[in-house]
Amino acid sequence: FAITQFSSRTTTHFYFNQFSASNWQNQIDQISQLNEGTYTAAAIRNVVEDVFSPLNGSRANVTKILIVITDGESHDRTSLPGTIKLADDKKIIRFAIG
Repeated sequence: FAITQFSSRTTTHFYFNQFSASNWQNQIDQISQLNEGTYTAAAIRNVVEDVFSPLNGSRANVTKILIVITDGESHDRTSLPGTIKLADDKKIIRFAIG
């Protein structure tokens, strides 16, 4: 499990090799919401290239799922097609909740 938050910048709070299942609620409760825009394409690109990396605990032999929760239209929506292709090329299944 990994958690990355995005606005005008992207912040990874927990990588796959950092998140502890024993106190997950406390870890999540300590995250403060960013309020600086909605740059969805930049966030997806960051997750695909950084979070889904073996160095950060992503395993090659598992199904990769990315759930994007957003507050509205992306400010960088013209970059979404290329970013989606990047995720598709790495076989990352995506779900969006808006």
